Amino acid sequence: MKRFRFRLQSVLDYRAHIEEMRERELARAMAELRIAESARDAIATTRQTEMEKLRLEVTKRDEMTGWELMARRDYLDRLSWRLAEANESVAAGRQRAKDARDVLMGARRDRRILQKLHDRALDKHRSETAKEEMSLIDNITQARVARARAAAEV
Repeated sequence: MKRFRFRLQSVLDYRAHIEEMRERELARAMAELRIAESARDAIATTRQTEMEKLRLEVTKRDEMTGWELMARRDYLDRLSWRLAEANESVAAGRQRAKDARDVLMGARRDRRILQKLHDRALDKHRSETAKEEMSLIDNITQARVARARAAAEV
């Protein structure tokens, strides 16, 4: 009985390797997205806190100088600008993660197709092996029966 050998095993191994690489790329993209989201959230929190501080100071003090107000406003404008950049970075990170996920799904599909071919070939091999074993058992049984008949006739 022959040993099973899948003729496309090297291709299947290569596709599995590609799938693993794509999984790592997706994990990297998701990690970068989480970092971008946390940076954006930190900027948003800082901006919100600074706006609240400004509101409190304006209501507490009637004598806020124009320079102080302008400085605070400039700082809030810079935070707003950084928040807009962070939102763009998050959007780009989401797109990279989506693209990486799509590429992974394609690689996974390619590997699964070859895996199905492998499984079918293995099932066929097992079926043929079982038939060969049954044929061998039948031949052995027939030989025993023939020997027993020959011995009984003598």
